[in-house]
Amino acid sequence: MNKFKQHLLILHCALEGNSRIVQKYRRIDPGLEQLFTLEGSRILTALTRSQRAAAAVADLKINSPFLQWSREGIECLTIDESSYPGELFCMSVPPQVLFLKGNTNLLNVSPKLAVVGARHPSERAARDLHMLTAPSIQAGVLIISGMAQGVDTSAHETAFQENGSTIAVLGFGINHLYPRSAYLLKKRLEKEQLVVSEYPPDIRPKPYQFPERNRIISGLAQVVLVVEAKERSGSLITAETALEQGKEVLAVPGRITDPLSAGTNRLIQDGAGAALKPEDILEEFFR
Repeated sequence: MNKFKQHLLILHCALEGNSRIVQKYRRIDPGLEQLFTLEGSRILTALTRSQRAAAAVADLKINSPFLQWSREGIECLTIDESSYPGELFCMSVPPQVLFLKGNTNLLNVSPKLAVVGARHPSERAARDLHMLTAPSIQAGVLIISGMAQGVDTSAHETAFQENGSTIAVLGFGINHLYPRSAYLLKKRLEKEQLVVSEYPPDIRPKPYQFPERNRIISGLAQVVLVVEAKERSGSLITAETALEQGKEVLAVPGRITDPLSAGTNRLIQDGAGAALKPEDILEEFFR
């Protein structure tokens, strides 16, 4: 590991994966040459309004966890490396570091379809999802989702059922698990597919991290499919982020009286494409 990458990892971990502050720090100290100096501590304290990050930098310099993470099969990919996925440069604050466990070659697979939706979906959601996405998976489209309960889990499982590829983007560190029901799914993803996180492996789940995670789900994909969503939901945040990134958004329509279709129907009303049949997705990739 070269010196610059080591310094960037230390900074990113000291800030608990906050890429926005890492990016601000790098504008002041691009080469990270001042990171371990009094001036670097002053910059961090000014940016975070706390001395905690500066103290964490000093501690990580001595007690680096990187070797242990490597032994656990966790790889660290920084934004400056050639293998960093170019799709993520579409966002104003791309993740400065990605922590990976599994088949890292999947990051370079194209095309990719992000699938998001309700955590407590209707009984038909999984059937609709499978019907709509199976032909795309068979054609080589990789599925990206967030390993959450509900539609996310169904998306990953559909990829497994169709012998396809899938990536899970977590809103917490790889060494943690949420929800608990995803234990077996996470183990299989780590072994056969790929798990990705912006957050250092030991960072626990926190509510604000999941909306931040959503920008990576949409960022990695060329198209985002929303299967079910209430009028206010994390899935709509992902869809809005995707539109800001210039990505295509498709939504599965539903009954106007169904709260789980309120969000998807609204997306279609506002200009998103309606996913009515498998060809609606396939055409986005293979025109």
